[in-house]
Amino acid sequence: MLIQLFILGVLSENNYHPYFIKKLFKSFVGVDPSFKMSDGKLYYHFDSLEKKGYIEKKEVVQTDNRPEKTVFAITEDGKAYMVELIYKTFNNINISNVNSLYIPILFLKFVDLNRVIILLDQAIQKESKRIDSLLAAGNNPSVLHVEHIQLIVRHADHQLHENLRWLEDIRDSLVEYMSNKDQ
Repeated sequence: MLIQLFILGVLSENNYHPYFIKKLFKSFVGVDPSFKMSDGKLYYHFDSLEKKGYIEKKEVVQTDNRPEKTVFAITEDGKAYMVELIYKTFNNINISNVNSLYIPILFLKFVDLNRVIILLDQAIQKESKRIDSLLAAGNNPSVLHVEHIQLIVRHADHQLHENLRWLEDIRDSLVEYMSNKDQ
């Protein structure tokens, strides 16, 4: 889903060939090593998006002695699907995997930010309750005797709260942006 979102988001900016998009995507590997894409995976997603009518071939270009490159463009259906994917990602936030928001954040200019703020507020409330439940379970007297359990609880507490703060930072940043935009 994130690879398709990335492809659609980049094509929303301009028409490109898959190799260019792969180079852009590779730049994210330094940010988060979980972002990986093989040529096969890339072309699979391009084929899938094209079959669904979300992207279309625009032209084939050839420079010097280089292989031909097919340039793609996003369709109106593709734009709608991209927006749907962004909302879906924000609607399904998992506090343990907040880096799944990296790619959708790149393309927030294509969605209703007020809706994203609402989705973030809902996720923050839901995940706060989940953190409290996890910490309560880790501090339950029946497991306190388990060797080193508090090491795990402290790490989980720190990591999950850090991720929760990041969600709050995103929300606060969007709220500030919206209030400055309205002035």
